[in-house]
Amino acid sequence: MHSMSRAYLRYMMVVIVVAIAGWSGANLWGQALYGSIYGQVTDNSGNSSVAASSKTITVTDETKGTSVQVSTNDVGEYSVQHLIPDVYDVAVAAPGFQKQEIKAIRVSADTSPKVDIKLEVGSVAETVTVTGEIPELKTDRADVGLVLDEKTVSDLPNA
Repeated sequence: MHSMSRAYLRYMMVVIVVAIAGWSGANLWGQALYGSIYGQVTDNSGNSSVAASSKTITVTDETKGTSVQVSTNDVGEYSVQHLIPDVYDVAVAAPGFQKQEIKAIRVSADTSPKVDIKLEVGSVAETVTVTGEIPELKTDRADVGLVLDEKTVSDLPNA
């Protein structure tokens, strides 16, 4: 009887360890490492028919100088996925419109700032630059993410 209870205890320990490892692994895989930028290109009056033909959106990482280009869909919407957390610039140029640039868009892990672009009639040689803070609101989903810096983590209580 004594050996049977030891075998049972070993079995239960293995079950508990496997359950904890499975739970921890599932949580680790659920962590997002990337962010994205999405939005819509319209004319100055908000009409998306200006985007009936595909426009090229250029998203540039300010720190690294690398860029990604995507095209708008038939209603002027675009999305750039898998961006490393950093500060980005978004630009679009279209024939008959001024080039638009929106600067200093902060992308954090698991955030998706919406950057709508309004094209103004004019020459592509003219550039309209928009600066300012884009709020990191997730209007497309309800989950919540938080980025903790090293100081915040070190200030957490150890108990």
